Amino acid sequence: SGTKRSESTCNTVPAQPMLQGSGTKRSESTCNTVPAQPMLQGSGTKRSEKHRKKLEYFVRLALKNNDLSSKHPCHKGCCNRLYNISKSFLKDLTSSKNLGEEMRSITELNAKQVIDFELKKCGSFPRVGGQ
Repeated sequence: SGTKRSESTCNTVPAQPMLQGSGTKRSESTCNTVPAQPMLQGSGTKRSEKHRKKLEYFVRLALKNNDLSSKHPCHKGCCNRLYNISKSFLKDLTSSKNLGEEMRSITELNAKQVIDFELKKCGSFPRVGGQ
C-alpha cells in the first residue's frame, strides 16, 4: 500500500535491511551501547537511513548521559519511547537545516521524562545512578 513503517527496537541484532517487493518499507532501529557517532557518509545509503541512524545515536547518548545503562531492564523501553517521541517532534520541523543539532536537543530535552516514566512503569522507581 506504499506506507512506510519504522519500528525502533533495542535489540543486540543489527538493523534489518529494507524489505523489497511488498510495497511496504520497514526498518528496525537498534539501541545498543553508545558507539562513536556513526559514519553517515557513503554511497548506497539513503538519506532516511542516515537520519534514522543519527537519531538512534542521539537517543543512546541521551540515555547514557542520564545514567541509564544499556544493561538496565528498562533500557529497551526507554530507547523505544524516546526514539518515537523524538521522531514525532522531528516530523514537525519545516526544514532539515541543523537537523543533527535538533535531534540532539530534542532527545536531551525529553530523556529524563521518558526515563522517569519508564522506570515507574517497570517498577524500578526511584532511579539510582548508573543502573
